[in-house]
Amino acid sequence: MLRPTPVTWLVLVLPLVAWGALVAMGWDAPAFLALLLAVELPFRLWGALGVAVGRRTDFYGWPNPSGLGWTLIVLTDLVVWYLVSIAAVAAWRAVRRAHA
Repeated sequence: MLRPTPVTWLVLVLPLVAWGALVAMGWDAPAFLALLLAVELPFRLWGALGVAVGRRTDFYGWPNPSGLGWTLIVLTDLVVWYLVSIAAVAAWRAVRRAHA
């Protein structure tokens, strides 16, 4: 079930493509919000677990991750999106089988 398929890889890169498209179209606010959520949520998660992932800036309290923090944030985002892509592929297969 957790084996990657070509569709899994397509769904996995979807957030990066969507973010790049938002930036290319000049929609900076939604792109900034997506990027902030991709950093903020794992930053809070790892901080709540007691891992020293960095500090908050003086400017609106935005996260300022350390090297370890960036590593954990990227790994967390990859794992979450991989699981989302696996679930999307499983749902797509179930729908395809139901219509076959």
